[in-house]
Amino acid sequence: MIPKSTAKLQAGDFCWIEREDKMLVPFVYVCKQGNSRSYFYGGIAHYSGSSKDVSDLPSGIEILEYALLHIKCFKENNTPVIGNISQSLAPGVLESIDKKTKETGVGSKSSVWGHRTIYKYANAIEA
Repeated sequence: MIPKSTAKLQAGDFCWIEREDKMLVPFVYVCKQGNSRSYFYGGIAHYSGSSKDVSDLPSGIEILEYALLHIKCFKENNTPVIGNISQSLAPGVLESIDKKTKETGVGSKSSVWGHRTIYKYANAIEA
């Protein structure tokens, strides 16, 4: 499913990003941006593998980098959401990032990615 809004997405929903070396990295939907149905926070999981089978994912996966993105990134990258990996993620990682996205104080992190930036971070993960 290529989402047109964040309405039906749940924290942990993901798509596969194919790296230059053909390894696969999960790109994870983390949370909405306020009340927007077009913007969301997504992150690159610290995992790369060759199997598209979700059951092959190890447990305790961390999110390395996350940023604000537009929902069109799924369509523009032709990367449909294929499932949910919240069970494979480290406990509390999605909640922690969700909380950080709402912080606005000094030292808080704020990044915005274009649709191709996802590939930059996916390629940077060490296999």
